[in-house]
Amino acid sequence: MPIVVVKDKKRLSSRDSEKDVYSIILHNEGLEYEVGDVLKIYPQNSNELLDEMKKFYKDIDFTNYDLRLTSTKMLKVIADRSEHIKELLKPMNFVKRQEFMLNNSIPEVIRGFGQLDEEVLLNNLLKMRPRSYSIASSMKEHPNEIHLLVSLTKFKTKRGEEKGTASSFLIDTMDVGSSFRAEVGKKEHFRPPSDEKDIIMIGPGTGIAPFIGFLMERKNSKGLNWLFFGERSRKNEFYYEDLLTDLQREGKLRLDLAFSRDQEEKVYVQHKIKENEGEIREIIAKGGHIYLCGDAKKMAKSVESVLKEILNKKASSECELAKMKMEKRYLTDVY
Repeated sequence: MPIVVVKDKKRLSSRDSEKDVYSIILHNEGLEYEVGDVLKIYPQNSNELLDEMKKFYKDIDFTNYDLRLTSTKMLKVIADRSEHIKELLKPMNFVKRQEFMLNNSIPEVIRGFGQLDEEVLLNNLLKMRPRSYSIASSMKEHPNEIHLLVSLTKFKTKRGEEKGTASSFLIDTMDVGSSFRAEVGKKEHFRPPSDEKDIIMIGPGTGIAPFIGFLMERKNSKGLNWLFFGERSRKNEFYYEDLLTDLQREGKLRLDLAFSRDQEEKVYVQHKIKENEGEIREIIAKGGHIYLCGDAKKMAKSVESVLKEILNKKASSECELAKMKMEKRYLTDVY
């Protein structure tokens, strides 16, 4: 497995922001990537979790196992020790079972229900799976580097606020000079077109990451580079502000911004898209491409709804967008 080394780590959200968003630059030798690709990182368990497990199992290497989450398989193993666990395993209690697994780490399960045979334990732990982050750079500009944009994931459990395994590993654990295992994940479906083509990129929040790579790759393109970016406030969450405003000033980027909390009425990227519907229709009619990256639950659905509306001329909007998808002129990377 290739090893990458942290070369630089810089906070991009302000200290006043509720979000902790960082640019992480990795020194890269031997890993080749194209814009649009992702970096699959293999995080490690926190020292706190490892210390807890050492109290029960001193000689086991837990590097390849996720100790923060409990699996259904593990619950089945300990079911004969607890009527409560037996109840959780019933189909009707799916939601409660998910809550229990989120709220109880492996050390907590061992502490609460007793130690397991080492082989049984290892056979029922979740493997540490890789987490994918969009690469925010281009080998044209940075041949020996990989840039990432990482937002610290936070969520509530019975223990209080907790952090995501991968994002806290990158932001809190990895310092400059630290190294970890990683590999490139190919995204063949998410590549920019030839330089003469116009492209519209829609990437609010950390969804902007792959488009930073696109812009580096297409700095001297003949085609239009048009980016729609949104966040909460310009002051606190305008990631890559210097780069984007420099490209805009040089005429290499058209930039539309939507900072939802900078005015009384909230404005999102879909509103900015709607405001420019005439020009967007013209670009699409001339063979332009649209790219969308970011949140799948709300943002992507809202943006698609607006795109269907503004692309609807004579044909049905569903057919128009479907046609673009078939022609690979409407490409998404949502999560």
